[in-house]
Amino acid sequence: MRGILNQELIAQAKLPLVVYVNVFAFRFVESGIVQYLIFKRASNVPIPDLWQPVCGKISKDESIKQAFFSQVWKKIGLAPISLSLSIA
Repeated sequence: MRGILNQELIAQAKLPLVVYVNVFAFRFVESGIVQYLIFKRASNVPIPDLWQPVCGKISKDESIKQAFFSQVWKKIGLAPISLSLSIA
């Protein structure tokens, strides 16, 4: 099934499970125009110069919803108005 992790496959790979949340922050401005917030990664980090949304690791004791709010707060200092989930 799409969006569901195969625990047996993960165990066989013997890799630590790291799950990330990506947040596509946007706002509506005049005339129905939508503006998206994206960041450009620094040149001295893994996958340099990549444009990406707000993202971060989901902590072990954190739900997807909690991670969404905490990453937005940590990265841009704003509290989101709403949340829409899409798991892929």
